[in-house]
Amino acid sequence: MFRIQAGVAVVLLALAGSAWAEPKLAKFTSVEGRFEANLPGKVSTRSEKTPSGIEIHYFDSQLSILERMQVHYCDFPDRVFQGRDPKMLLKVYQDSEYKAGKMLSEKEFATADGKIKGLEYKVETVFETKGSKVPVFIRERIFFVGNRLYVVRCRVVVNKNLLESKEANQFFDSFTVSN
Repeated sequence: MFRIQAGVAVVLLALAGSAWAEPKLAKFTSVEGRFEANLPGKVSTRSEKTPSGIEIHYFDSQLSILERMQVHYCDFPDRVFQGRDPKMLLKVYQDSEYKAGKMLSEKEFATADGKIKGLEYKVETVFETKGSKVPVFIRERIFFVGNRLYVVRCRVVVNKNLLESKEANQFFDSFTVSN
């Protein structure tokens, strides 16, 4: 029994050590998504269609066992925007995505050149497993470029201070959209 516990402890310490290792962020470019961002490690991609027929494209990269950085985007038909304020549409997305979460902060943001404007916020949610609840913290920027919604997200487990880590800030600051 002691050997098993010692083995588990060694594995956990090794994993924890990797969480604090100096990660390398590298430029990732999505030609189809028309964006670039500095992301850690290998980026996995997938796409799925919603019941309403909108295709969402996901780009996911894990910084550590505690931190994950993601970008996803989807294109909406023109009719979605007719007579609607884009800020209101961003709030609808935010409210539907995190209705069970606790909003920690929210502000409007704009890129340095002022071309992109949107919302940045932090949310606390809970991931439920067999009999336990693990706190999950999310920092997200959402904005439209034309009819395309971009979601730039950092998701961390347990430690909300990681939302403001050097790597998280570099990820958010590096995100650019091309024409």
